[in-house]
Amino acid sequence: CTPTPRAPPPRRGAGGAPPAMSVLSDVDDPFLATPASLVPLQDKLGNLLRLLDALPGLFASTQVGESAAGAAARAASLALADNGGRVVCVFASPPTLGVGRLARLDDQNAVGSDREKKLHNVDCKFYSAMAEECCATQVSVDLFCCTSLYTDIASMSGLCRATGGRMHYIPRLGQDNGSSYYKLLHELTRTAMRSKGYEAVLRVRCSAGLTVSDYHGSFHKTAEGDIEFPVIDCEKTLAVSFKIESDMTGDKSHAAFQCALLYTASDGSRRIRVHTIAAPITNNISAIFKSADLDALVSVTTKQSVGHCLTHSVESARQSLITNCVQMLYIYRKFCATNPAPGQLILPESLKLLPLYTLGMLKTKALTADGGIVRTDERLYLLDRLLSLSAAETTVFTYPRMYGLHDLAPEHGVPMANGDISLPP
Repeated sequence: CTPTPRAPPPRRGAGGAPPAMSVLSDVDDPFLATPASLVPLQDKLGNLLRLLDALPGLFASTQVGESAAGAAARAASLALADNGGRVVCVFASPPTLGVGRLARLDDQNAVGSDREKKLHNVDCKFYSAMAEECCATQVSVDLFCCTSLYTDIASMSGLCRATGGRMHYIPRLGQDNGSSYYKLLHELTRTAMRSKGYEAVLRVRCSAGLTVSDYHGSFHKTAEGDIEFPVIDCEKTLAVSFKIESDMTGDKSHAAFQCALLYTASDGSRRIRVHTIAAPITNNISAIFKSADLDALVSVTTKQSVGHCLTHSVESARQSLITNCVQMLYIYRKFCATNPAPGQLILPESLKLLPLYTLGMLKTKALTADGGIVRTDERLYLLDRLLSLSAAETTVFTYPRMYGLHDLAPEHGVPMANGDISLPP
């Protein structure tokens, strides 16, 4: 749950014995050593603050350079199994000990080639199995990968996608001018403080004659077809595509779409949020193109291509994105343009930037064919991130905004009170 912001009590010199530590040495078969491991935060806040103060020095002299992040995440999920909740796991070296150890080696020469699709497949089945268990117990997992060594994000990111968490990637932590520490602090704070819902179930319905074709994004789909999120927040976006099954131009003037989300709020109340929209029905292709939403199209086609990339190859995903763009423009030219000159590019007003955004997406590190500018883990992280971006964020990711440095106001480009950088409108 999200705590109410308040001034923290004094940390240094607060007194009191250091918090007790239970060492779980069996990383090959982690178990819950203390069943009653959850306590109200307000009752033990002093102990927690003393623990945070002691953490930097607890293992400052350790000579062990490996981690057992898989075992740690597993033990934490067991502690939350009865109540559900969120696990945040931060690791600074690849998990090479205990359950969830990652043994696959990187093949940087494969990036951009047909061999790369092997690196997109899940090599360690532990995280897939843990994802199913966490979804059953309503536990979400966020992973912070803070190492520049190859970590096989392809195997680990599925755990975050299925449970409503997020894969964070900060490869140069401590190796720059300090901006990586600020990024880690910002993302940890955002993860802990943003509003969220628990035990969420999503249903999408539509009028007769239409049917849901597919879902695109990060979620867990049950055998019954339900879309579930152990934890959901404002940074999760789901795209839904529909298919026309029968003629709808008869006695109907509108088609209805409804999305219902049932979830538990942080105060324990069970709530339902419903969005309903009615769209006019027409068989006029020109009217359809006139009302097309460019941001939505870019978001949906991008998520479709990302899903294709995760299961096939980068080249097939690139061709899928190009084909979608070409087909839309071809249909407009064939059925809507009047006497077009041969070789003339005809673009609908609503989609005149579609080729630009398509080209921009092809040049991003997520889908570039140039293996010299992107690493395997970085590409997999970006592909995973694109599945959760909103339509507006996907557009900015595809074609970043540019600001002139010569006419910035004095208040622009500097941190605001909340820590964010002030940007021009």
